[in-house]
Amino acid sequence: AHDQGDADSARRQALCAVQVSAMSPDDVTALVVVDRAQRARARYGAYTSTHEALGVITEEYHELMSAIQANRLGSVEDEALDLAACALKLARDCSNEAFRERSGK
Repeated sequence: AHDQGDADSARRQALCAVQVSAMSPDDVTALVVVDRAQRARARYGAYTSTHEALGVITEEYHELMSAIQANRLGSVEDEALDLAACALKLARDCSNEAFRERSGK
């Protein structure tokens, strides 16, 4: 995940240099989360069910917890972004009819 963090930092710096200078830090962070969610969707596709999403989100939560317990601030940022991207991906998948049929009532 550390390489991912370096890549995200480079993307964030490039975005800031071009047109994001007028944006708030929260807006820039939101762009990074959206970028991660889109790349995860491109690589892995949509979640097949809420249970799969919960498994991925739980894993990311545990990775965040480990980074916090180890006081690795760079890893904390990276894992927090991963967790947010997974939750965003789940929220988006909830509007997909096939996903809803597999997962909901």
